[in-house]
Amino acid sequence: MSVDIEDPIAAPAGGAPRTSVAAGSVARSAAEATWAAFALLTGVIAARHLGPVGKGTVSSIGYLVALVAPAVTLGLGEAGVTLARGRGTDLRRVVGTTISWLIVASVVGAAVLVGLLALQFRGDLSILRGATMAAVASVPAMAVWLVFSLFVEAEGGLIASAAIKVLVGAVTAVASAVLVLGFELAQAGAVAGMAAGFVAGAVATTAWLWIRRGVAPVPRWDPGYLRAAIAVGLPIVGSYLLLGTAARLDLLIVQGIKGSEDAGLYSVALTMGQLVFYGPVAVAVASYGVAAGLGAGDVVAFIERAGRTGVAAGVVCAVALVPI
Repeated sequence: MSVDIEDPIAAPAGGAPRTSVAAGSVARSAAEATWAAFALLTGVIAARHLGPVGKGTVSSIGYLVALVAPAVTLGLGEAGVTLARGRGTDLRRVVGTTISWLIVASVVGAAVLVGLLALQFRGDLSILRGATMAAVASVPAMAVWLVFSLFVEAEGGLIASAAIKVLVGAVTAVASAVLVLGFELAQAGAVAGMAAGFVAGAVATTAWLWIRRGVAPVPRWDPGYLRAAIAVGLPIVGSYLLLGTAARLDLLIVQGIKGSEDAGLYSVALTMGQLVFYGPVAVAVASYGVAAGLGAGDVVAFIERAGRTGVAAGVVCAVALVPI
């Protein structure tokens, strides 16, 4: 039987609603566009009120958080979807063991982040103490949001996950405005606003799984599941890190060589360029839960069509970006 990209996601156990990949892709694309709007608003707040130097500093810190947080997950979000949908592993076992891992890994990730910040800013973090503390708080919050978003999507909550991403962007923008403009907390306020957005995402995805699927966020330790999940997730997170470093590592290089002022100007150009990425990502996110539940005979044709659709979405985004 051939599988089209428009085929609905099979309802998970417990009667989860059916959501088509097409509807999920549209919802995700709309969420990405709204997210981009909030990101640009947040960037304007930072650029106008912190200046190029402050904007460059905040952008560099945010980029390092965006590298460390996915790394500490070890791909357990993608692995959990694969094992729960493809191999029938109990979702409570998946969520509980993932929470336990993230508690331990986030401590290590926070230490690594502080080391990277010290290296990037040449060991002088005294003037960035508040921003550093906010960045450390961002690591576990972002990690939980990233992982649990995938669980929500796999459980039929593609539209809910898209709405939560909009919530993250909105909370980030509002918190940044209040902390930077109202309380004049400068870089610390901008990074704390980012942390607030990730906390909102973590709380919302956890609440959705608890309320809609009855999966309480109770830590548990299952070494057998963890070994199987890491084996699946580690290559995936490795590919993400390669993509992440290819996309924005040059921001750190510019900041290290030319300073925060040039990095602030450069970060605006990078943000505009990354808008092309949102369309293909929307297709990929909406397709992942479906692919994880397909057999070997159907998944190849499905991935081929999803890939072609992703390329087309990227071209459309690129063409639309030119006049902008």
